[in-house]
Amino acid sequence: MSIYVIDYENTSVAGLNGIEKLLDTDVVVVFFSTNAPKIDIKAVEKIQKSAAKTVFKEANVKITGTDKIFHDALDAQLDTYIGYLMGKYNDKETTYYIVSKDQGFSFVCQYWCNRGYSVKQIRAICEGNNLEEIEKIENSVLEIIGDRTISKTIAKITMTCKTKEGIHNALVKKFGETDGNAYFSKIKPLLKGKK
Repeated sequence: MSIYVIDYENTSVAGLNGIEKLLDTDVVVVFFSTNAPKIDIKAVEKIQKSAAKTVFKEANVKITGTDKIFHDALDAQLDTYIGYLMGKYNDKETTYYIVSKDQGFSFVCQYWCNRGYSVKQIRAICEGNNLEEIEKIENSVLEIIGDRTISKTIAKITMTCKTKEGIHNALVKKFGETDGNAYFSKIKPLLKGKK
């Protein structure tokens, strides 16, 4: 599972590049505000083509009762939401991506990585999990498994999980014990680089 939290105010449509290649196990959270209230029709088309669950969160950039807009308000709310998601999923195998060009998020990534979570900053979804590499792995898995949909899911799992045990557990969680064990046995020769 990968979770992409997008600073739409910062990246606009470009941050969504690659969303159409995500899996149904992935989650995309699009943070927007009055500073970037509209979404381009091309972005809507990309979201519709994606199997990922996409949710929209409107950031409050004004203090109640005033007209003053605060520049970093969305960033602060996005930071907080990353922590909320970690508590909600309570899974250190999940990779969290902050999609933004704002370098201030590097401190958030460092903070959580020092606590055992995988948090990375990228400029667009297509930079996450190296989607080209996933396609290569997907093709290798497809030769073994023979089903494109299942192969795509297994390839993503092998990229996001750090260990063989993590891959095994994710496969069992996704496909059930019998099928998960069978898939793991079949793809084990592809996992030589994993501990």
